[in-house]
Parts: sequence; structure tokens; C-alpha cells
Amino acid sequence: MVILLASSLANAQLSPVQEVFKDVQEIVFDTSGRIISYPKTFITSNTSFKFKVVVPANAYQPWISMLQENLKKTKKYFEREEVKKVHRCLLTDSAYADFNLSANSIISLTTPCDRKNLQEQIRKLAIKNKLIPIKQLIENVERQYQVKIYRNEICTETITLTFNENCEGQCVEFSSKSKKVKKVNCTNCVGTESDQFRFELIRINPWDQTIRDWYREKAAAFKEDNKFADIEAGLTTLSDTSNPLDVKDAISQLVPLQRWFINWFWFNGGALQLDPFNVLPETTANTVPNMISEIDTRLAFLHEKLVFLDSAKRALTKTRASMTELETIQAQQKSLMDEIATESSKKTVLVNSLRKDPLLLRLNYNALVYQGRMELSKSIINRRLNPHKQYDALKGFRPISLNYFQRRKISEIPENERMHIAVHNVPLSVTIKADEKRQPFTDQEEFTALLSEQLAKIDFSGLGVPLVRNMEDFFRSFGNVEVEDLGTKSGFVESNECVDILKVSAKNLLSHWKEMQVTFPVDPNLFKKLGTTDPAFRTHLAPLTEFEAPFRDSITIKAIYPKDSVVDVAKTYVKVGKLRFFQLMAGVAVMKNPVPVTRIDTVGGGFRVSSSDNAARAIFGFKIYPFKNYNRDHGLLPRYPLRRFSFFAGAELLKPLDNFYLGGAYDVIPGLAVSMGSNISLQTTYQVQNNAIVKTSRRYRESGRYYAVSVNPVLFVQFVKLFFK
Repeated sequence: MVILLASSLANAQLSPVQEVFKDVQEIVFDTSGRIISYPKTFITSNTSFKFKVVVPANAYQPWISMLQENLKKTKKYFEREEVKKVHRCLLTDSAYADFNLSANSIISLTTPCDRKNLQEQIRKLAIKNKLIPIKQLIENVERQYQVKIYRNEICTETITLTFNENCEGQCVEFSSKSKKVKKVNCTNCVGTESDQFRFELIRINPWDQTIRDWYREKAAAFKEDNKFADIEAGLTTLSDTSNPLDVKDAISQLVPLQRWFINWFWFNGGALQLDPFNVLPETTANTVPNMISEIDTRLAFLHEKLVFLDSAKRALTKTRASMTELETIQAQQKSLMDEIATESSKKTVLVNSLRKDPLLLRLNYNALVYQGRMELSKSIINRRLNPHKQYDALKGFRPISLNYFQRRKISEIPENERMHIAVHNVPLSVTIKADEKRQPFTDQEEFTALLSEQLAKIDFSGLGVPLVRNMEDFFRSFGNVEVEDLGTKSGFVESNECVDILKVSAKNLLSHWKEMQVTFPVDPNLFKKLGTTDPAFRTHLAPLTEFEAPFRDSITIKAIYPKDSVVDVAKTYVKVGKLRFFQLMAGVAVMKNPVPVTRIDTVGGGFRVSSSDNAARAIFGFKIYPFKNYNRDHGLLPRYPLRRFSFFAGAELLKPLDNFYLGGAYDVIPGLAVSMGSNISLQTTYQVQNNAIVKTSRRYRESGRYYAVSVNPVLFVQFVKLFFK
């Protein structure tokens, strides 16, 4: 547990206080689907994501207006005299009246800004209205946005954003709760370096979804009734009989078909359609090309006959005796031209049937308005971290605004991180490319580099022992140092007029059905599988090339527009520093309890005794970093706290064998460290007799705790030369 905590801290970049407590990432889109609030520089598997779409206030108005306009067109169509006759003869009085009543109520509906008021009006309308899906339309307005989350190209979750009026200013929003990216069990993913997070913002058009839902509901009920044999018999009777009583019986067989027609008046403008979308059945679609080819053969044969008759007509002599022959040829020509027109008309119908209806194409797809990608980072020591340098394509490719702590994460990084270029809001027609150039970079500590630059401007001579002694004496002087039912009532009017009117309508409907020009009986699974369009906007994500650290990567971002127009849109760089286990250091160590040192000098026959202590000593040694050191983490608030801890081992500078120092160290900033540990000193014992040393013994003993301040050895030399001449 301790190791895991330490590992997480080593690479956790928790500079801002708000990041320390909760890692929540809010991604916000505007009404067009563009990102307006961007992801963070780093995201991990522990990051919770919240998605939001901000749209203008009164989001219902456009869709209610669209329904109202359709109903107005339907009522205008109902005013045609020929339409009135067909409806009067075929449709039940109550259903016709119910539809008109509902349509009038919806047309007069005003859209209040208050959602609760609107919902109350819709609720009252929906109680009696079973013929127009206004309630479904409002519900679909409130769930029109969906986010799909992928991890390593596997969809882990689909979230429907919740409609929320509590938005500041003249807007409403659709939002989700905070959710973490789910893990995936994928054998092909194990051991891969990449751990990619992808999200898709899908806009489900409320009008299209209402049509799909309405079709599924009504088609399922229609098919479940299974009255298609009765309907076929009824249409066959209407198309053949001239007896009003037979017509009345046939209409009673068409009650389910009447219900089907009326259910679609709001959508198709009042037309009587077996299939509201005129979908060509698959079996018909497969035979149409052969049918067109057969018609082409017949047309060629007919045109050849027409040419022959034209030649025969020109060959006639201009005499009265030839008049009969001319009239015969002309009659044959007219018959051939009529036959050609009929065949050509059939061909046109067949050719048009192969063309995909734009509405039907649209109904089979939802709009993918944004596709975003980010690379997840690991939180374990020495594993791949993936910062993102981000730009907005719709704001002139400017870098996104970052606070100080975020900017630090993308300007300089250690070699175990891999920088990614993320360009948001890239239109579908634009391609992004990044050109890189490696340049040399010295990753010396900023502290050392700055002070060395200043100290180098001062002219002084070499460093000698007295200078070091002066410095030691100076520190010694401080002493001890102490971290919806429509009914079956027939509206049939018993008259020869209805017989003639319904005969035409029934023939048209029956021919469409029997010639398989439409999908009938209905297919409730017509919209079972929906696709998505290409993304309107996307995030371009690409990792930068890895070179041997340390290096400076100069990057030029290029946008490739249609017709191969290439434009340099942004320039940037990133400095990549090396991670090291070892670093040299030099500094000053002071003892909490200095140990006295007595030396006896008997050179030249004399006997001189001198005393000193190890209260302060210039030291030199090396630091071992268990989590590797990163020299360019030069802020007082560390990006990688554990990378500043080290073990220290060193010795006294002037007399390396006299004092050894073992302990731990912490870099206040890279290049400036404090340390604490144990001092092991060389202790000498003299046995003196008659002012003469008869025996000398030496041993190393722990002599107490030391405290030290250390810097880069290069800086240490300059420092001593300047201040302790």
C-alpha cells in the first residue's frame, strides 16, 4: 500500500489545490457540437468525466414549429375538393374529426419559456390526442444528445445527456453525471503501450427519432392485427366492383388500413400511403435492373418499327388511292408512340425506385457531431504519461488558455512522458500534420544555470585551502544547528360517386402493393440498425516522436485543406529532460553535536598539540534517486515530489578520509538540496609517554547527526571563490 501511494505521488502532478481533492474533467460543447471547454493536460483512468451541451433557451420551439407547419400543410391539402371526396367516402367520420381537432389544438399551441407550463399543455393535449406524436416529440427534444465512451476502441458506455434548464444566461443545457472510464477486458490490449480514451457526441434529431419511434409503434400494432388478407380483399373489391353495396362491405374490411393512413397524416401531408417512406422491397430492388433491361429491349424494338413506318409513309405515292394506306400507317404510328410512352414511363418509375430517398437515408443515421480522442496516462512510477499540448482549430489554431501549473506540464517534460499534439474542433475536410525537428538541449538545473551565469561575471582566482577553512569557520561560528382506438364506424356515402372515386384510389394502392413498389406489409424493424454520419468536428491526436533525451523538439503544425492547400498554422516546442539515478553534489555540513579533534605534531622533535572540531565541513559526494531525478522540475511546488528525494553518501572535501556522511536528501528545487543523516568520523587515539607518542590507534565511529545544504559542484566552486577569498 505504501509503495502504491509512493508510486502515485511520484508522477502525480497535483499543483492546483482543486486537482488534489477531486479529478473531474468537464467537457462542454456548444449547439453546433464544437468543444468550448477543453480537456485537461493530463487525464488518467481515475479521471471522472462530465459532458455538457449548452444550447439557446427555448429548445422546444423549432420542433413544435416544424410540426405546426406540417399540420398546416395537411389541412390545406384537406381543402382540395378531390381530397374531401376521397376522405368522405373512405375514412370514418370520428377519426377524421379527431385528427382535425388535434391538429387545430397543436397549431394554436404557443411555446412558453417555462418548461413546466409547456409540459402541462402537452399533457392535456396527449390525453385525447392519439394521432399526432407531439408528446413523443417533446420527449425526444429532451434526450437528443448522447455520448458514447470508448476505451481502446471498445465501447464501454453510452450516456444520454439529461435536459436541464438551470443554465446561466439565455440558455439550457444537456449534461451527464460524472463517470470514470470503465476498464476493458481485451486480450489484444494487454501489454500495449497505448491506452486511448475516445468519446463521441451524437445528436439524435428529435424529428427523425419521433418518426422512427412512431413507425415502430404503429407498424408493430398493424402487423400484430394481421389483417392484410382482409385489406387485400377489400382493395381488390373496390378496384373491380361498381355495386355500392359491395363497396360498403369492402370498406369495412379496410378499417385497419384507415387507421394506418390517419396515423401518418401529420407526417405526409394527408396522403393515402401504404408505405410512408416508399421503401422498395429488397426482392424488387434485386430484380429492377433486369426489368429495366427488358424495357430497353422493347423500346429499341418499338423505335425500329416506328422508323420502318416512317419510311413506308414517305414511299407512298401522293394519290387518292394511297389515302387509306396512309391512315393505316398513321394509326399504327400513334399506337407505337403510345406504347413507347408507356414503356418509358415504366422505366422512369423503376429508375427512380432505385434512387435512395434523402429522407430515408437521413432516418437511417444519427449525426455524429464530435469525435474526440485523448491518451490516458498511467499513475504508476516509470510508466507512460501522456501530456497533451492542445489547440483550437476554430480559433485560428491558437493554443488553449492554461494556468501556470498546466503550462509547466507541456513546456518541459521528463523522458518517461510522451507529448501528444491535440487539435480540437477540426472540420471533416481538414487534415492535420505535425513536422518535428530535434535540437540539442542541456537539461541542467535552472537554479544552477541562473546562478552560474551571474557568478561567472565576477573575476576571481583559484580556490585554496585557506578559503575553505574560512568558510568552515564562518559556519562553525553559528553554533549548533537544529522539516392511443379510432372505432369502426364507416363514413361511406352510398352513391355511385364514391364507387368511381374509390375505384381509382384502390387500383393505385393495389398496384403499388402487388408490383412491390413499396414495403407492405409493414416492417417494424425498418429502423432497427442505425448508423452514424462522419463527424462534423473531431480532435486530431498524434504522439510526438521519441528521441534520446535530453533534446528540444521544435514542432510546426500544418493544416491541409481541400485541393491540397497546406498552411503552417502553429509553431511550438517541448523540452524533454533525462531522468537520472545519480547526481554529484557539494556543500556544507554542520554537526548538531560537534566532536572535538586533537592533533599532535611531533615533526622536528617538537611536541605541538592543536584542537579543532567537525562542527562545519565542506563536503562532496553523490545522491542516489530511487525514483530518478528530473532536473527541470524547477518550481517550488514540485510536479513530481518523490523525484526530489534521494540517499546521500559523501565525504569531507579537504580530508576525505576524516569524515563520511550518510543520510537522506530532499531537493528544495533541483540544484539546491537539504540533507540530514549520520556523520562517521575518523577518531585517533594517542598514547603519550615523556612527551613522546608511543602508540597511535585509529578507528571510525558515528559521531552524531549532521545537517547539510548542497548544490551542484560547479556552482559550489564559484560560490566559495566569490565569498570566501
